[in-house]
Amino acid sequence: MTFEQPQSEPDLLGSPLLAADQFTHSPLSNPREEIRLLHIEEGADEDPIDCMITTWLQSSEPPYHAISYTWGDGVDADETIHINGGPFQVRRNCWDALCQCRSQFSYSREPDYIWIDSICINQDDKPEKNSQVAIMGEIFQRAATVKACIGREDEASRFVHAMLLGIGQKTHRPYPNPFNRVLKAPWIDSIPTVDNTTLCDALLTLHRRPYFSRLWVVQEHRLAQHVDVYCGTDKFFLGALQHLLEEMRQGRCDIDQINGSGFQILIDHGYVRSPVLRNRREHLALLLARFAGFRCADPRDKIFGLLRMVNWEGSDPILPDYNCSLLGLARLALWVFTKSRAADSQGIISSASLLMKALGLTSEHKEMAALLE
Repeated sequence: MTFEQPQSEPDLLGSPLLAADQFTHSPLSNPREEIRLLHIEEGADEDPIDCMITTWLQSSEPPYHAISYTWGDGVDADETIHINGGPFQVRRNCWDALCQCRSQFSYSREPDYIWIDSICINQDDKPEKNSQVAIMGEIFQRAATVKACIGREDEASRFVHAMLLGIGQKTHRPYPNPFNRVLKAPWIDSIPTVDNTTLCDALLTLHRRPYFSRLWVVQEHRLAQHVDVYCGTDKFFLGALQHLLEEMRQGRCDIDQINGSGFQILIDHGYVRSPVLRNRREHLALLLARFAGFRCADPRDKIFGLLRMVNWEGSDPILPDYNCSLLGLARLALWVFTKSRAADSQGIISSASLLMKALGLTSEHKEMAALLE
């Protein structure tokens, strides 16, 4: 374990300006084998966020929680936290996620470590970012818990949370046993019928949160050992949400918009902790089709965010490279398509069309058109 120190900026006379000590990342010796972990110091909700960051070999890392959240498109990093004594700017969604973690941690035992990409990866170091993104699947798979921070609470989320708490109190179970219909029946029967319309509207509002359309969260949920969902200070049991959706689909109201959505997919992935699902690998083209509606700020992440779930079928795996052009990445993906055992000319063209849409390329790109000929 090593500590990272804030860097002082010298003034014109050569003496350090202590007030300007900004935290900067110390380089990782081997970014494919090391990770940084963050510890948030204890504090009340209104207190500043103070953290310590340390570097660990993956072979000797302590238990940690991986944070799943959405960065927020077009949002400036205008919130200040302190890391190892130095100020560091983060976006509001990152600030909220750190506050949610701090409110949930118990400071009476061993330190709680977290891994959060916007801080634990030096985003200004492209080679490090490439290496760390390549092992993000393993980072989430090894985490003791994935904490899904879906944003601040609102009227809709509070209504759903209160509904689930009320059912749990009536049945003395926070969520039903999924494999025992007898034990599950009292929980299901306690879902109020008088609030169907309001409950459906609240569920639809919850499922429209940007978090549930973010591509990266697919692998973060699929690979997790355990997922906790936080909305503001409220914690949701995935089992309760899953069964609530199941029952609402049985004619209580129209929530077809949720079926097949990111909300449904991520709840199912997070709740069904199946080794088969966690280890499932599929062809890149199938994954592109299934998650075509999911979003990411950088089009290259349409590919990079799926890599841990791809069956490469004997072809060389694509490695994250944020210096790679969109056309260069398209060439690599097309090569993977052609190596598929089930590949035929029509299937490759269909897959290429999905790829072009994902990367924002069109047939007007002469190079792309040439690749398809």
